[in-house]
Amino acid sequence: MKRKLVNLTFVGDKYFNPFEVSGYTFYSQNSQHQQDSGIIIYTSTQALKDNRRHKQNAYVEHVGEQEKSILFRGGRVGTAYHSSREKKFLEDLLVLGSVLTAQNWQLFSACF
Repeated sequence: MKRKLVNLTFVGDKYFNPFEVSGYTFYSQNSQHQQDSGIIIYTSTQALKDNRRHKQNAYVEHVGEQEKSILFRGGRVGTAYHSSREKKFLEDLLVLGSVLTAQNWQLFSACF
């Protein structure tokens, strides 16, 4: 399974080396080699604007069956008009990553 992610960044770093958490491997969408070579001044106003945007900039891969969520035990995703599913451990990781980095890590959706 390969899923797109938005806003997966760390303080000051737009690109990151792949890392693994409980069988989920997270990758930066672009490599550091694609960065502009010029000097960029990043202001706090730009940081606030970036925090409000949803930018698809990473993806996660997982092989095999996903574990159920621990934080959302019994939680489901869906509506009466769409079939629902149980939340997975990946959603726990996204919540924790969001809290630790002050970014809104999410699964990519075309509905933004």
